Amino acid sequence: MASPNFMNTVRLVRGQTKTLRVVVKTKEGKCVDITGLSMTMTVRPDCGPDVAEISKSTDNGIEYLDPAHGVARITLESGDTEGLSVGVHRYDVWVIGDEVKKPVVRWAELHVIQSAM
Repeated sequence: MASPNFMNTVRLVRGQTKTLRVVVKTKEGKCVDITGLSMTMTVRPDCGPDVAEISKSTDNGIEYLDPAHGVARITLESGDTEGLSVGVHRYDVWVIGDEVKKPVVRWAELHVIQSAM
């Protein structure tokens, strides 16, 4: 299994709404035009069954802000995150088209903590 991408580690309080800004770039650092492509995000347990706990797509929770420059916003609503167990989860983000399926974030960690309330 590949190592996590710590640069993309996300921390959130269980039950919190969290917004993530995503910029799709080539490995050379150039922005990618994502017009006409779909984007998905999946959150899974770090250990245990490989079952999606949260699934987002351009039809549900992912909005393109500037598709010509690869910019999107992913919103995890409080209803999405309240069911997550406290601890480490993993997530990935992909762009998908008729002839392309490429990882934006192959996998990174999502750290969920309990609210102090």
